[in-house]
Amino acid sequence: MSGLYYPYKVLISIIIFIVGLVILETGAEAMVRGSVGIARRLGLSQIVIGLTIVAFGTSAPELLVSVIAAIKKSSDLSIGNVVGSNIANIGLIVGLTAIVLPIRFDRSLLRMDIPVLFISMVALFFFSIDGSISRWDAVALFCGLILFIITTYRSVSKRGNNNTEGKEDIGIPSSLFIGIIAVIVGIAGLVGGAHLMVKSAVSIARTLGISELVIGATVVAIGTSLPELATSMVAVIKRQPDIGLGNVIGSNIFNVCCILGIAPLIRPLGVNPSLPHREYPIMIIFSILLALMLTKSRNYISRWEGAFLFISFVGFLVWCFYHGGAAV
Repeated sequence: MSGLYYPYKVLISIIIFIVGLVILETGAEAMVRGSVGIARRLGLSQIVIGLTIVAFGTSAPELLVSVIAAIKKSSDLSIGNVVGSNIANIGLIVGLTAIVLPIRFDRSLLRMDIPVLFISMVALFFFSIDGSISRWDAVALFCGLILFIITTYRSVSKRGNNNTEGKEDIGIPSSLFIGIIAVIVGIAGLVGGAHLMVKSAVSIARTLGISELVIGATVVAIGTSLPELATSMVAVIKRQPDIGLGNVIGSNIFNVCCILGIAPLIRPLGVNPSLPHREYPIMIIFSILLALMLTKSRNYISRWEGAFLFISFVGFLVWCFYHGGAAV
């Protein structure tokens, strides 16, 4: 009987995880579309909508999962989700996108976005050395995010770029009331879906004897990265893969500065001793690979480079479960 118990328990947890993921992603989409509808009714510019609502919306799944994990004292799951999502955004999303269609990019990414990405990761590394991410560390990260948004807004305004990160008008509420309802429903979906995901992920980890850090950096991270993957695939279909690349870099900055700038305010996060020595360096290596691909003379990421990123990501997943699978 006991032999059947564990597979049954894991299967139920996996089903709950998938249901939570669907609710989470649906909630994020409803919240973004409702927020964009409200913003337009209030007369906000497309630039402001793109830099705040859309950018925040694609990171909302990671944020809610990490916040709820922090509340439930699952620091490994909270931080692992952020680190794993950043790795997945580059290895999985940029990799797959480039395989489907080589990604042409604007070199303006090298002037501010890439440097800010590395500054945020270095700051996270130093904040973690003492074994925790405190409330003051979180405040510093969040202030850095506000500064980045303001600087980006000024830069985009000068270029006259009015894109909203690839979001279409289809499904955007034209009524203020409907927009408000969509936001309320979306937030409820985010909270409910994140709760189910965290609860089931912790259950899977404990049942299989896998560390929460590994579950957070792999399974949960991939699940919460799906909005970025969807945005990038839509951009590829529209023959605009550069939009997906900008979304990925911006999302990685949001993941570090927004998620770890908010979750520790609720409850300071303990840092697993392996993070500064294993997962953080891997996240930085993936970011360096992306930066090197952007600095070469050709203004595009080729299919071969995309394949290399994707294979590296698969290698990361194998490494995680082989070397970091034991519960700690």
